Amino acid sequence: PRPDHSPAIAINVLQLKTFGGLWLIGGDALAAGREGLRRQLLLLALVAESGERGISRDRAIAFFWPEGDEERGRRSLNQLRYTLRRELGVDPLVGTRTLRVDPAHLASDVAQFTTAIAAMDADRAAALYTGPFLDGVFAEGSAELEAMIEERRAALRRALEGGLGGAARAAESRGEWHVAVGYWRRLVGLDPLSTGFVIGLMQALAESDDASGALVAAGEHEATVRRELETAPDARIAALVAEIRAGTLAIRRHSPEAAGVPDTTGPARHHRTDAAAPAVPLAPLTLHQPGRRWGVAIPAGIAGAVVVVVLGLLLSFHRPAPRLDPNQVLVVPFENRTGDSTLTSIGAMAADWITQGIVDEGVAPAVAPLSAMAAVREADSLTRRDPHEDRLRVLAEASGAGLVVAGAYDRVGDSLAFQVQLSDPLTGRVLAALPVTRSGLTDPSPALMELRQRVVGALRVHLNPVAADPTGQRASRPPTPAAYRIFLAAQEVNSRYHYEDAIRLYRQAYQLDTTFLTPVAWIAMSYYSAGDFVRSDSVLQTVAPRESRFQAADRLSLQNTRAALAGDRMAVVRASEELRRIMPGAEADAFLAEDLLQVNRVAEALALLKGVNPDHGWLKGWSGYWNFLAASYHMTGDYQAALAVTREGRRRFPNESGVLGAEVVQLAALGKVAELQHEIDQWVSVTPALDRGLRSALGVTGQELRAHGHAAEGKAFAIGVLATLQTRGYPDTSMADQVLFASLFCQAESWRRASGVAQAMEAARPTNPDGMGYLGVTAARMGDTLAARSAARLLDGRHYPYSFGRPQMWQARIAAVEGDQDRAVALIHAAIRDGYSEYWALHRIPEFESLQAYPPFIALLKPAG
Repeated sequence: PRPDHSPAIAINVLQLKTFGGLWLIGGDALAAGREGLRRQLLLLALVAESGERGISRDRAIAFFWPEGDEERGRRSLNQLRYTLRRELGVDPLVGTRTLRVDPAHLASDVAQFTTAIAAMDADRAAALYTGPFLDGVFAEGSAELEAMIEERRAALRRALEGGLGGAARAAESRGEWHVAVGYWRRLVGLDPLSTGFVIGLMQALAESDDASGALVAAGEHEATVRRELETAPDARIAALVAEIRAGTLAIRRHSPEAAGVPDTTGPARHHRTDAAAPAVPLAPLTLHQPGRRWGVAIPAGIAGAVVVVVLGLLLSFHRPAPRLDPNQVLVVPFENRTGDSTLTSIGAMAADWITQGIVDEGVAPAVAPLSAMAAVREADSLTRRDPHEDRLRVLAEASGAGLVVAGAYDRVGDSLAFQVQLSDPLTGRVLAALPVTRSGLTDPSPALMELRQRVVGALRVHLNPVAADPTGQRASRPPTPAAYRIFLAAQEVNSRYHYEDAIRLYRQAYQLDTTFLTPVAWIAMSYYSAGDFVRSDSVLQTVAPRESRFQAADRLSLQNTRAALAGDRMAVVRASEELRRIMPGAEADAFLAEDLLQVNRVAEALALLKGVNPDHGWLKGWSGYWNFLAASYHMTGDYQAALAVTREGRRRFPNESGVLGAEVVQLAALGKVAELQHEIDQWVSVTPALDRGLRSALGVTGQELRAHGHAAEGKAFAIGVLATLQTRGYPDTSMADQVLFASLFCQAESWRRASGVAQAMEAARPTNPDGMGYLGVTAARMGDTLAARSAARLLDGRHYPYSFGRPQMWQARIAAVEGDQDRAVALIHAAIRDGYSEYWALHRIPEFESLQAYPPFIALLKPAG
């Protein structure tokens, strides 16, 4: 189970998201996960993007039904709108001859983006732009519509570049070079290959007295250009590097205040073949040219100890591709050659089913299905840019697998014909070509069962030629295509942390096929990730009598969730280690590293995170990798390395507040008060609500400052944050917001106000230990020993379900304020035994300041191993 990295969203109208993909949020609308609503959603996106001008009915018909007659197109459009109204419960469109969005029922990020660009609000526009417009969405069967989407995608990106560029130049004209740096960084994030953008960034950094930062930017750009284009960067970069190093870059500040201001710093679908391909054996995959290798070349002319250290860190972010494991298997989603897009999910289902069979039979370690899909997206992207790139080799390098199972299926009359082969990706040699397997159109299960047995048998023979059973054991029935389609949609929704919608889809998939148990495991995990521990536990208890019927990977996921709910962190680690054994890869390594950090095994976690390549597969789109790598460095005391990591994360994910929170923690540890204040001020100015990442950043930054000897600055920071939150009218009614306010009042040493918030928390949620904990701490701070000890006794005597050691941790905090060091440390150990896992936060808990020189506490903080 993974923690939630995204806020829960309360919405009054439907919200259409078009940047970075296409999905709908709000009410009972689950359009993101319904195969039948993809066309309706695409229509909504195009109408929303058109704004007030709208889209004419005739143009919409021409886009979506280019081959039909006009009258038939009108009927189809009317039917499409009727389906939309029926499914959503409201009519999001108005008009007949010209279609426009009804803002009373539908809001969209693209409309908000357009408004922000028109108002020259570049910060707001950049916050909305979470990825290319309709990224990964393809208009199958309509070349004109596909071209139109691509044109609007490019236009919206140019609009953002223009807005950010204008904001950067305006900041420069005011002499606010530190502000300009932030805009140039966003531009470089949009297009790392742009010479103009990187020159703008370098000049702004140099003008804000960060020459080393400008040189690092040059080094990153050169590495990117050499990696992506296999050529040297523009000569202007080298000239500017020489100018900066020589100190001859003109200083053009317009105000003395500007001096010394610190630096500011989904998934694409595989194209189908429209024309039906003949059912012939798959052609052998040949090697066209050597696969790409990822590396960083240190630019000539860049020297100096600081630059070398930073570039050394950057080297670890762009390692060569890992050596392939000759025994690890990647099963690629099968290619749909039928020309019927409604059959596409069968390819993913076949790969998933075969992968589970390989793992269940213990034949070989296999790449997890989500990582396999990510590898396919990466290979598709590379081969589109370079048709000579060998796809099979790219797939292997993206996954680390030394064996690839690839297949395709076609329609032959009223049946489906499946072809599969096992290949060596480095040589392109076909190791085994399996006979064609056929099934009916409506139920491919018999063919998939046979394919699974044959692939398992072929792997047995290849890996152990003297194996007695070349056919493998007979497996249970695969899921129905309809159930699997909904399961895939649920996975997509889950990846965006919309857990309630994902759970509803998982339930639908299971209801369609009650023999398909994988969605049930995901329901338990999703409830846990959403913080609904009661329902997660209930699901686990319900499935316990039939857990042996689950696939091996699903059983381990259930074990992982059960151990997490029990607060048994070592059992969580053991389940993750076993899952990594049977399904190795970057995804498994990263998740295991996260679990290792929660038991203070920092060296092992750091080794795992440094050993994976974040530019490959599933990790490429996961910001959490950079947060956990930074946490690993932070726990070892290497704050400079942690800062370099978080800045790389910010470059890749400029709009995610979770990465911001990780960065300001490192700035606080290094005492860079002005920089962290600027980062948070800039983020708060464009954020309409407190999300999880921003709430965390605001809550812990002052604590981190105080923990590293900046007590006055930490107190001032907390006071400033409180003033900002109250001025902007942020709510303080939810438990998470009340915890934030109580923490900030404590950091500001406003004990009575903190106690008032704690009383409200205790009254609203007596089953949550935080309210009573803050009441005890504030009482101890104010010298009310009787009240403090009463709170500690209540924390000890009450039952707090799924509290994971927090009651004991609050008792430890109270004991530390009262000066009882032995009891405080003993209670910390008790909290850890009961599931407390935030080792990385222990050193900054304010009440533990009195323990910083106490040997047992120092030993407790020391990483294991």
